[in-house]
Amino acid sequence: MDINDIKYGSPDIKLMTRHARATRGDLRDIIPELATIRPRPNNKAGEELEFMMELERSLLDEFIDEADVDFRESFQSELGIKLKDVDRDGSTEAWLDQAHDLIGHLKVHHNRPRPYQMASMLGVDMHPMKSISAHSPSFPSGHTAQAILYALALAPSMNEDERNRAVMLAVDIAQSRIEACYHFPTDNEYGLQVAKRIAAHWSTPRHMRDLAWLIDSIQPNAWTSGF
Repeated sequence: MDINDIKYGSPDIKLMTRHARATRGDLRDIIPELATIRPRPNNKAGEELEFMMELERSLLDEFIDEADVDFRESFQSELGIKLKDVDRDGSTEAWLDQAHDLIGHLKVHHNRPRPYQMASMLGVDMHPMKSISAHSPSFPSGHTAQAILYALALAPSMNEDERNRAVMLAVDIAQSRIEACYHFPTDNEYGLQVAKRIAAHWSTPRHMRDLAWLIDSIQPNAWTSGF
């Protein structure tokens, strides 16, 4: 088999349900545009794996574990705020659910292998941390996209300093996925692109669109070093 033909594998029923639901949701119109963004071919994976292996750890295992289980708890721990504190009518939660479905759709569409799968194929000695969430195709990083969108969802209840802290926390959550060897750096880059496109598309609740400029504070090459 050609190395570029290797896929993650068969997604589970929950992911396939999200994949199907996205085609009926309010974000379905942006699926074709986002689906045209392709992952790097597997024969280039060695470059990203090397970058990951040489990456100096900056985050504590406890933070990585917490974000892996439920990244929302990281926002609660660091900022002392939950979505239900600001989303009185549940509209923002419904918006995030649709974003989650769209991310699942893109994962199934691309079916990119996880870094540890490619490391095994290429003979790279990689030891990912244990995870309960990294069991789906790799591209895009769902934690990256969802953490950014969650920070955006919380923004109306925050002052400028708190908003910046929320965005930086989202960046740390994204970084944790690389440090734990769950995601390639370019998975995170795509997750950022997905979050930007979703925020720009959405008009309800309006604050999501109006505060999308917060995402622009995250540099596109925050995790990729120019891959």
